[in-house]
Amino acid sequence: MNSTLTQAPARRAATASSTLAPVVQFGIALLRAGLKNRVSLISSLLTPLFMLGIFWLVGGDGPLLPFIFPGLVSFTVMLAGSNHAMRLVAWREQGVFTRLACTPVPVGRLALGAAGAQVALGLVQALIVMAFGVGVVGVPVDALGALVAVAVLTLGGACFIAYGSLIGALARRAEVATMLYIFTLLPLSFLGNTFMPLDQMPAFVRAAGPWLPTTMISDLVRALLLDGALPANALLPLLGLLAYTGLFSALAVRLFRWES
Repeated sequence: MNSTLTQAPARRAATASSTLAPVVQFGIALLRAGLKNRVSLISSLLTPLFMLGIFWLVGGDGPLLPFIFPGLVSFTVMLAGSNHAMRLVAWREQGVFTRLACTPVPVGRLALGAAGAQVALGLVQALIVMAFGVGVVGVPVDALGALVAVAVLTLGGACFIAYGSLIGALARRAEVATMLYIFTLLPLSFLGNTFMPLDQMPAFVRAAGPWLPTTMISDLVRALLLDGALPANALLPLLGLLAYTGLFSALAVRLFRWES
């Protein structure tokens, strides 16, 4: 009887491992495909790199560029949610989910693998923007803070991929999903201390701004890249990003339709 009790956890672990393996493999395959699709990869980078170049030319070595640069790095992982939303709707339109349902792995877990791949791809793009800012533009960045910022960018990427899943649940067409995501992300970014300091905003924006997920990720990344340490109140935005991720994910699961 003791041997049976001892073997039970091992069997459960083996079952969990065998169930997780196809999801990881599916995510890795999608990540490789995304990295090989150079046209899509470069086009996704054009917006943050173009904006960085404009602020560099306009602001020069003034105080604007060090403020904007971490915001653009954060904005890069936020943009990854747009591609994820478009992919989910396109898969629904093309019947991909119906075909995936024929596999032994539940469709929801495969969708989770796709989300993980998009988080990783967004992180790679953010690191490219960071490397461009440091190597070409010459923005001073704390090396240790940049390493910790990778973890924050991963969490922020997961939050906005979850938001992209919610947009994908609401939109009926892929092009609508992209427009809806960008249409909502841009005001969130401009009001969320990403491109413009909150202290220059009207009073109602200064009051609401700290509660936006865009503010949370931008403030954390900015402190890490420029000062090399998390801000004193780092726990609140970290918990906030986790809460937003859970909320967006729960709503997406509740509202998502696997078939058109």
